[in-house]
Amino acid sequence: MIVLLIFLCAILSDPPAELPADAVATLTEAGFRVTSDRATHSDEAALARQLRDVGKQKRELLDLRRAIDELERNQFQTRQAILGLRQQQLRLNLQLANIAPQDITGNNRIVAGLRALDQQMALMAEQMRLAAAQREDARTALISSEDKYLEAIAEAQKLADAIRSAYQSLSEDEARKSAVLSIWEATERRFSAAPTVGLKRQFENLRKLSEALVAEKVQGRSSGNTLVVPVKLADADAPVEMVVDSGASLVSLPAPIAQAAGVEIPPDAEEIVLSLADGRRIPARLVRLSRVRVGPFEANDVEAVVLSPEVSDAPPLLGMSFLGRYNFRINAAEKTLSLVDVVVEPSK
Repeated sequence: MIVLLIFLCAILSDPPAELPADAVATLTEAGFRVTSDRATHSDEAALARQLRDVGKQKRELLDLRRAIDELERNQFQTRQAILGLRQQQLRLNLQLANIAPQDITGNNRIVAGLRALDQQMALMAEQMRLAAAQREDARTALISSEDKYLEAIAEAQKLADAIRSAYQSLSEDEARKSAVLSIWEATERRFSAAPTVGLKRQFENLRKLSEALVAEKVQGRSSGNTLVVPVKLADADAPVEMVVDSGASLVSLPAPIAQAAGVEIPPDAEEIVLSLADGRRIPARLVRLSRVRVGPFEANDVEAVVLSPEVSDAPPLLGMSFLGRYNFRINAAEKTLSLVDVVVEPSK
């Protein structure tokens, strides 16, 4: 009975269609794998692998950015703690200056307190130094990761364009169109030569990734051996020409430019000493700029220094506190600053 049923099913079921060999050869030559119901481009699996690589690079980018954000938060907190210790130091020095000479115990207590503060500040300064080195290493790794991410998207886009073009050729190239029609008729209209839903989804994901990349060349001018580009600072209406300096850790502003841009220096702003290219060492105050804009790229809450008024002739520097937020290239021959903003949002 069972054997009879199997025999009947075999008779009643449709036999596999005999595909026209010349039509199959035409589509195979065009890069397609042909089955009895579908033509699939042979590079679709490779595209899926490349998109997985893009996802891996995206996760690496997110991890590095989180690490840098954490380091910067820690540095800010340590800097604030150092400011608090300096205020304590100032109060103790005032107490020491006003203490009675015969109050030996009080004098020793204040001196011991000042020594303890010195030790705490030295320890925190070392922590700041180590954190700065870690942040620099993380930024270097981030730039490398961004380069890999951009390359991975570019490779995937190149392959996707080739696959899309191959599918389009099936309806535009006469020989391929004829081959598809021949197989379609041979399979009684059960044959499809259109991209699958899965492939269309990959195209859409890649489109979104590509649109998240903002790239622009900002035209500048040469000034000696340096590149100068227009920059909009804080609340300033007119741009300021600034020297692009990847060797400067911070955006650096002479006092007159900072004042013209409406940059306010808080009374408790940290004082630091900077070494200029000509060897001079000058005092400066740490500030945070509400915005810095170069071309279409705008960064908010950018760390910067305002130089002492005695060096009002110093050039303003566009340093790494801005540049480090982007993937950038300086082209001295073209006198351009190329910036790429890699917008990477966590996957939902």
